[in-house]
Amino acid sequence: MATRVEGMIEDHDRKKKYDWDAWLDGGKWLLVHGVDFEVSPGSFRMQVYQAAGNRGLKARTQRMLDDKNRVVIAIQARPKTVPGPATPRAEVVADQNPTP
Repeated sequence: MATRVEGMIEDHDRKKKYDWDAWLDGGKWLLVHGVDFEVSPGSFRMQVYQAAGNRGLKARTQRMLDDKNRVVIAIQARPKTVPGPATPRAEVVADQNPTP
């Protein structure tokens, strides 16, 4: 029978797969498929967006080939912009002297 215990299970044996704190520091990073990440480039890009969002950041990515014809993902994170006050829209003023 299952037994309930208090506290959280320690996660000492689990290694972080990616160094998101370094890669999402605002600098431009080039990450090589098969060297820096193993999943498909599309899946990795989605993980970049998710990791950035979890940290309150927004990420940009670009897929390209390097000089050795390897798939490289360029990433850069930046803070999410805080929306400012709404820009007032121009008012439409009715023509005071409409043409008949």
